[in-house]
Amino acid sequence: RITRALVVLEREHPERVFLLAGNRDVNKLRLSAELAEGEWPDQDPIPYIDTHGWEGRKQQFAAFLEQHKLERTPMTALRWLVEKTMGAPHLISTRRAELELLGRPASDQDVRQSFAELVDPTADEP
Repeated sequence: RITRALVVLEREHPERVFLLAGNRDVNKLRLSAELAEGEWPDQDPIPYIDTHGWEGRKQQFAAFLEQHKLERTPMTALRWLVEKTMGAPHLISTRRAELELLGRPASDQDVRQSFAELVDPTADEP
């Protein structure tokens, strides 16, 4: 909601309002590629360079599925991405709550689609 308000202000007062992107904002831009149809985090032609993070060795997608007894789905791929590569274990539940607050559908598919829309310049709303 704050993003929408800031964009409106910037459009109304382009000479006075300047939007800056922070690290977490820019980091989410990769979701446009990683949430694309047919993309899986363990089938990347170039293995993830960041196999180690500040917490030590990063858990791979297959191990994540096994540990949590999850099926391989686009939603579990998103869950792994935000938890294990973005360091945001509560991001999906937070996004779901925001969609509900806005009166929008909040199923797993809706939440996943909303992440794709966050980085899609042609989307109606952020």
